[in-house]
Amino acid sequence: EGKFIRSTRIRVARNLKGYGLSPTLEKEERLELEKKVVGVLKSLEGDLAGEYYPLLGMDEATRQKLVDDHFLFKKGDRFLEAAGVNKEWPEGRGIFHNKDKTFLVWVNEEDHLRIISMEKGSDIGSVFSRLCRAVNEIDKQLGFQHTPELGYLSSCPTNLGTGMRASVHVKIPKAAERSDFQSVCDKYQIQPRGIHGEHSVSTGEDVGVYDISNRRRLGLSEVQCVQDMYDGVKALLDIEKGASASRDSFPDELTRPEVNSALKKYLTKEVFEQLKDKKTSRSVTVWDCINSGLVNLDSSIGIYSGDEESYKLFGPLFDPLIEDYHQPYKLSDGHQSNMNPDEVKAPNLDPEGKFIRSTRIRVARNLKGYGLSPTLEKEERLELEKKVVGVLKSLEGDLAGEYYPLLGMDEA
Repeated sequence: EGKFIRSTRIRVARNLKGYGLSPTLEKEERLELEKKVVGVLKSLEGDLAGEYYPLLGMDEATRQKLVDDHFLFKKGDRFLEAAGVNKEWPEGRGIFHNKDKTFLVWVNEEDHLRIISMEKGSDIGSVFSRLCRAVNEIDKQLGFQHTPELGYLSSCPTNLGTGMRASVHVKIPKAAERSDFQSVCDKYQIQPRGIHGEHSVSTGEDVGVYDISNRRRLGLSEVQCVQDMYDGVKALLDIEKGASASRDSFPDELTRPEVNSALKKYLTKEVFEQLKDKKTSRSVTVWDCINSGLVNLDSSIGIYSGDEESYKLFGPLFDPLIEDYHQPYKLSDGHQSNMNPDEVKAPNLDPEGKFIRSTRIRVARNLKGYGLSPTLEKEERLELEKKVVGVLKSLEGDLAGEYYPLLGMDEA
């Protein structure tokens, strides 16, 4: 149905027999290798037939087209530079792809060849079948470096064995929020990351979309690598679908015996039915409020308010929970505030400093006109920060100071 998986991609790294690996290739060898590879690629037929685009001398229109298609690989980073992979860049490098843009080969990047099969959607079998046909045909004509102990050789030891990375881009926001997300990935030997590369975080319309790939490469076959990825993604999709299907029904998580949160105590099935379809003016639902307690089953409270209105709209849940935690206080008593320090009867308890090391008093406050932190949008948070910093910088006397934003903060 295409609700979760956006695209599927499988690639392998391969290097030709009779040549050094990319860090030690001389210019003449690289050009000779490119010529051999292109000759074979241009002989491919059917859905593998395509065109080769050398990086050297590439016109702007072609370059932009490859950039727009996300096919164009870049000059290697500082690690590859130091290893010698970037010598005579971009000479001897190029990209081959078929008409449908489902089959690509990178020539003389980090390895002699990166052979890639991909397509929109979730047909992993189709993508793997195309890759196998291409790899087997190229191997038959050119021959790949291989040893019994290390499998297919690559310049980076992390790619030894199969040299394979099988991945999908899949939207699994609810599965990813669970406290056991990483343990599920570890169980199936898969690696989650943002769709823009390692250590990236998916943002905007891509929030909740992950690049999920096999972790193991050496000591198992290509078929097993694909199976690792498939089984892991299936497990995550089962979690995601289960979470999505349960939005209209009482959360099963709260029926588990190990859960001892206040949320479990006060969110009865009757209260849930009463609140499940309600929304605040900021579109906060009861699900938004209880999500943390469902993801973190060891939580003692298990609920966060999204905005001021949540406390009233979802009062049948919040009210008894609040009175229980703050007992013997009752909401009908009314809370009184007094910030006049002169009215505190608190002479110095330890004037000689023999017992008390330090004293600290803090209060939590939230600004009028904004949602509470769980529902703040980026623009609101930045606007609020600007307002607060302006006031803080206007303080004088012993309250005067400096503001240190976390974003861009230097190590010192």
